[in-house]
Amino acid sequence: MTEAVPTRLKQRAQYIADGVAVGIIAVNPDPAHPAARLVLRTLYGADGPAEFQVTARPGDVVDYAGRRFTITAVVAAGDDAEVGHVDFRDEPGGGGT
Repeated sequence: MTEAVPTRLKQRAQYIADGVAVGIIAVNPDPAHPAARLVLRTLYGADGPAEFQVTARPGDVVDYAGRRFTITAVVAAGDDAEVGHVDFRDEPGGGGT
């Protein structure tokens, strides 16, 4: 099985694929405790709740509306980044909310 290529989602942006949108509400500014508050939305259909929020850390897997989002990095804004971002892999097969 080929592993999905990580996607970089910057703050103030949105990732949309297969009827699911992902956005960042906030990124923890402390690099010693990387975490991001994410919002996931279904754009159409009855696949899941209209909106779901979750706090995610590197290594977490978020299952939502038939998608599996594996968080690979959370980076806060700072010297190396103008805005914070989350890197993740989007794979089919998640079954949860």
